[in-house]
Amino acid sequence: MIMAKRRILFIMGGLVHYYNPILKAINDLDSFELATLTPKGPSQSLGKGVHQDNQELGFKTFLLEEKKGLFGKPFFQGFNALIRKYKPDIIVAGWPYSMEILLNPLIVTHGIKVIHKDIPFNLPRYEEAWEQYRTGKIIISEQYEHSDPNNLIAAIQYWMVTRIRKAFLSKADALVCYTKDAFEVFPSYGVDVQSIFLIYNSPSTSKLIAAKQEAEKLKPELPHNPYRLIHVGRLVKWKKVDLLLNALASLPQEYNGAELIVVGNGPEMENLKQLAVRLGVDQRVFFMGAIYDPVQLARLHLDAAIYVLGGIGGLSINEAMCFGKPVICSEADGTEKMLVKDGQNGYFFTTDDLGDLRLKIVSLLSNPDRIVSFGRESERIVREEVNEKKVLEGYIHAFEFVLNNK
Repeated sequence: MIMAKRRILFIMGGLVHYYNPILKAINDLDSFELATLTPKGPSQSLGKGVHQDNQELGFKTFLLEEKKGLFGKPFFQGFNALIRKYKPDIIVAGWPYSMEILLNPLIVTHGIKVIHKDIPFNLPRYEEAWEQYRTGKIIISEQYEHSDPNNLIAAIQYWMVTRIRKAFLSKADALVCYTKDAFEVFPSYGVDVQSIFLIYNSPSTSKLIAAKQEAEKLKPELPHNPYRLIHVGRLVKWKKVDLLLNALASLPQEYNGAELIVVGNGPEMENLKQLAVRLGVDQRVFFMGAIYDPVQLARLHLDAAIYVLGGIGGLSINEAMCFGKPVICSEADGTEKMLVKDGQNGYFFTTDDLGDLRLKIVSLLSNPDRIVSFGRESERIVREEVNEKKVLEGYIHAFEFVLNNK
């Protein structure tokens, strides 16, 4: 007797190119059928400029118009009708969607299991939340603006959302999270630690490693330079590419030939180009625009010695490691803690500290053997520890847990 596949509905702000292979891999499993629900039209919950790919997905997709839901957060028109029609066994959703789903009585009456998906990043323990907000340590917008306790309305909203977060998180059947911090943070919101599953965050590492092997057969994109750095990401303020330009300009004289490849597009492009001119490094900075072809990305990484990330980011670190690069970063999005091992495949620098960033860059540029060994360790980590196989295993464990937990 053939068992019917259990239906999994992922609710997301968009179909981002790097995560679609993970979703397809879940759909390809014998026990599960996967579908996605994403906004019809521009998404209010997906970062501006995030690249989406809706072609040849290999799984079902649903599109619904967004509306304002609880506390003005985005949700979906016609959500209940879709649930009654599709009848998912499990819904997987992150903030802010999971809040409204877990407070929806339809979910309970239909016996649907709900898995909350989180990093967590910028989420303090419950008992520490207000103190961190009061001291300006909480990021409150996509522009990574920090909390202002003098803004009374915003402070009241944060106070309310923190308490509601505790109420709805405790209703989730399971949590899937990218970092081990989850096991410390979420129990303070009333979550049973047994229901938390580590899934990591990863693109399709096998495809990226294959792209590197293909790129190695091609001629280099740029002339050889042992002092070349590379950065990949949207050109927005919180990526802090300006910090990288200042670091390049301030390197010691023996590294006057150092260069920086900048891959990405965004509203800060012209500002960064003008800054490069003012710093006198415009002839040593290559603004390549947005590139999503993995072989082309691999070629540019192979032309560089070190991957550098000045600000917030995540999956660009995974990509660089698949391409055999050592990584220099500070506080990114939390996932860097699972990827970068200080002194083994890269270095952490103190957030926003130009001097420390420069010191870490010089430490690697002055030691070519260390660049090679760090790059090999990066590849080992993505092959053995953080990859799409680990992500898939984490999801399967979470699915089995909620389905077996009546």
